[in-house]
Amino acid sequence: MFLKQLLKNTQATAQKTVFQNATFRKFSSGQIKPPTGGFGPASGIALAAGLAGFGYLGYKMMDMNRNKAVYMAQGETYMSPLVQSRLSKTFGWFSYGLLSTSAMVYATRNSMLWASVPWWAMMGGTIACLFAAHGLDHETQLPLKVGAFTAMTWFMGLSIVPLVQAYGIATAADAALATGLSMASLGGIAYMAPSE
Repeated sequence: MFLKQLLKNTQATAQKTVFQNATFRKFSSGQIKPPTGGFGPASGIALAAGLAGFGYLGYKMMDMNRNKAVYMAQGETYMSPLVQSRLSKTFGWFSYGLLSTSAMVYATRNSMLWASVPWWAMMGGTIACLFAAHGLDHETQLPLKVGAFTAMTWFMGLSIVPLVQAYGIATAADAALATGLSMASLGGIAYMAPSE
């Protein structure tokens, strides 16, 4: 009877402590737990400023659409094919860069591969691939250019992995979403803006 009661108390205590003590990953002995507080005033101000800026840009774009004749009378072309062509190519590379960086972060999110590569090697590899992608011609050497650009974005993704492991994949997803939305809105304005 005593043994049965002792086992029952031990199991109940063990279950209670497992659920009460949350486990956090520890990457070093001096790690500080990230803040888990609510939505503070600084975040609210930053969000309001961002929304106000996007609202103003949207208003300016609608104003440009309403005053097409004024811009054309000043000798400006509306929706220039050259500008649209350049922007479409830029957005193509940007979207591919976001996709390949995110894919590398997702593929290595549980890996310690980044820890075996020194920071200067990752930075050097990123810069070398950047210059290689910049130096290759997209008309005659497109596969090599795409390969160099992909390698550069993979180095960047590998550099982001420690942040993801410390703070979670939602951090990288939020960053990709914010970057994509801001680039899309600014590019939309440039795409529709009159140019000389």
